[in-house]
Amino acid sequence: MAMTKQTITYEAEEEVIAPEELAALELRAQECDVEAMFELGVRYHLGHSVLQDQSLAFSWTKKAADAGYSLAQYNLGLFYEEGHGTSVDLERSLYWFTQAYKQGHMGAACAMAYFYRMGWAGEKRPDEARTLYEEAASAQESLAYTNLGFMYLTGEGGPKDSDKGLHYLTLAAQDGNPTAQLNLSKIYYYGEDAPEDLEASFVWALKAAEQSARDGQYWVACAYMYGEGTQQDSEKAFLWLERAASQGDADACFMLAKAYEHGNATDKDDAKALHWFEEAGRNGHPEGVFKAAWAILEGRGCTASLSKALTLFDQAIAMGSADAQNFLGYLYKSGTHVPQDVTKGIALFKQAAEKDNVFALFNLAQYYFSEDGNDPALGIDFYTRAAELGCPDSLYKLGYCFWSGDGVEADHARAFDYFRQAAELDHDEAAFLMALAHLDGERAPYDPDKALAYLTQAANLGHAAADATAGYLYETGQDVPQDLDKALGFYQAAAQRGSSLGLFNLGWCYFEGIGVKKDYAQALALFEQAADQNHIDAFVNLGLMHAQGWGVKRDYEKAKNYYERAIASHDTRAQNNLAVLYLESRGVTRDPLRAKALLHEAAQRNLSEAKENLILLSQVRTQPAGILSRLFKGKSAQNEKAYSLSPARSHRVYLG
Repeated sequence: MAMTKQTITYEAEEEVIAPEELAALELRAQECDVEAMFELGVRYHLGHSVLQDQSLAFSWTKKAADAGYSLAQYNLGLFYEEGHGTSVDLERSLYWFTQAYKQGHMGAACAMAYFYRMGWAGEKRPDEARTLYEEAASAQESLAYTNLGFMYLTGEGGPKDSDKGLHYLTLAAQDGNPTAQLNLSKIYYYGEDAPEDLEASFVWALKAAEQSARDGQYWVACAYMYGEGTQQDSEKAFLWLERAASQGDADACFMLAKAYEHGNATDKDDAKALHWFEEAGRNGHPEGVFKAAWAILEGRGCTASLSKALTLFDQAIAMGSADAQNFLGYLYKSGTHVPQDVTKGIALFKQAAEKDNVFALFNLAQYYFSEDGNDPALGIDFYTRAAELGCPDSLYKLGYCFWSGDGVEADHARAFDYFRQAAELDHDEAAFLMALAHLDGERAPYDPDKALAYLTQAANLGHAAADATAGYLYETGQDVPQDLDKALGFYQAAAQRGSSLGLFNLGWCYFEGIGVKKDYAQALALFEQAADQNHIDAFVNLGLMHAQGWGVKRDYEKAKNYYERAIASHDTRAQNNLAVLYLESRGVTRDPLRAKALLHEAAQRNLSEAKENLILLSQVRTQPAGILSRLFKGKSAQNEKAYSLSPARSHRVYLG
């Protein structure tokens, strides 16, 4: 906890006085009027109605002190302590505080107590300091309340007494002491020496902030940012960050820079972000220097400069930034922006890892699992260290290592425990895996409720496949009650994230009229977007739609091209549908042999429609001429229906 120091006593009635009043004041001082000498000393110290002059301030204050004026004796003690108009002399400072105290000046008693606590009068004497504070507190001296409260709360100078400590700190806070207000806020926030009370914490922090206490301003900004003790309000958080940052609070500068960097509660502005990262660095924030270096390296908010960036990276490292070490290690290992030097990169990773930097630990693990590092056992050690520090990516990687036996003996139970821990830390892929496992019922107990919870978690974290999978479950009523509205919502979210599976499944809903009005044009557009990502089912359905003229002008050449793209991936439905084109001479020369070969291949892979068509083809051979066309025309629409709801839509085989 911080200690409260005393300030210059000022008891003049007005800060600014007229020239004639000043002349009269100087005349009285020259005539040895102690009150006038004291006031003139204060005015020269503060520059009120006179040019600031610490030498004259000291001279007039000493004259009043020598004359026995207790207020001047107190101020003279401060002048000697802080070196105003004279050199610092703690012995003389304590002497004058003692003289003022002997005349009943309780501020001087607090000053003496401070000296005893700090050991400025020889050895530390906290017991004597507490006695002096108690005497001053009994005289209702606010400075004593703050410091006496700290001493009781910490047990300094005597037994710890949380109730008394809280009592005195509250008195000081009620008297408007911002240090007491801020510390009281922290006590209620952390629940130390008093029950946790976030609302009370916010109230006291706000009182300190309103008195321009920069720590209080930053504390209030954080409260608004996270909605702790008050309603979350990013705009108010931003305003309080600005106030604290303008007073040089390093943490506030850094947070303000991040707000500009990401456009949180303000417009994204790389130049302003860089400015505040630099300000954070100037105020001693090593990560501010690191972030400024990164921005300058990439030319965000400025002209890119490799030399300046490297200088700042070195500065950040010298200030203790493990993130800077890790990042610079990445640059050298990968040869990004600088000549590649894997040895130097790994050395920087190791230096950062010694400081328990999770990114460096993870990068080292990745390196030792690569061909260059070629030491999976050491990689496991680094993954484990990072995982113990709460790194979700490392927990996820450990899960896969124990699942596959890569670097360790396979242990599926342990693997899923790592996946579970990673999911608890909002690792989207781990949450998705846990969902699939609970749907599968083999790798984890079958539990559709847990599966849906994990899918929703992963979807909320931006995992498009989780959106698509949840949508499929709700569409089909598989494992969960059917809900077409929810299905469409998940599909739309997946599609908006560019997921080919989400685009395809949403297209299928429009194609079949599932939960929406059937709309071939909309289905076509969505299938085309999925096809741009090489979605096989989309190729099949686009072939069908172009062949049938559904939502688009009939175009057998395009249909053939889409089918052939799907056949390149051995899709049996495309083989079946292209065979029908060859049998019916649709956009191609009739070729029964080619058709039969396609149908045989599809039938061998158990496509029922291909088997039926082969039977139909054999029957046609025994019919009179002309019956072939009629029979295939009657069957073709059925044959060419794409059975697109494939297992790929649910990703049930994700774990392999």
